[in-house]
Amino acid sequence: MKQALHDNALEPAALEIEITESIMAEDKQVTMATLSTLRNMGVRVAIDDFGTGYSSFSYLREISFDTLKIDKAFIDDVPGTHASTAIMAGIIQIGTLLGKNVVAEGVATEKQAKALLKHGCVLAQGYFFSRPLSVSDFEVFVSQRATRKLA
Repeated sequence: MKQALHDNALEPAALEIEITESIMAEDKQVTMATLSTLRNMGVRVAIDDFGTGYSSFSYLREISFDTLKIDKAFIDDVPGTHASTAIMAGIIQIGTLLGKNVVAEGVATEKQAKALLKHGCVLAQGYFFSRPLSVSDFEVFVSQRATRKLA
């Protein structure tokens, strides 16, 4: 990993590795050791798809991570069902109290984006912001400073 960072002139903090909770269930000791090595190098770690699969709050204690990504499954029904909204709000609060970045995945509507903001989630990704883009389309997107103000 060090060599790859060096070869690409990339600072370790500019790289964020995403792992899913299910990876932890495969070989917890190896995964923890690998993540510890990466974090010691300065690479950032995100827990992806939080709340699905092998969800365990103990991972939040055991893993050294920077970002908690809320799975799309908890965003789809927001702001509709009370259960989805409560779970989403709880994950945001836990991540925030732990001092981590919290990112909502799969945000497709303005209502979802506003509900997330209401509960303190300021980072999100999804079709509401943009469909997947080619490199050239992304360059145009960025150069036009295409942003949406929600508040």
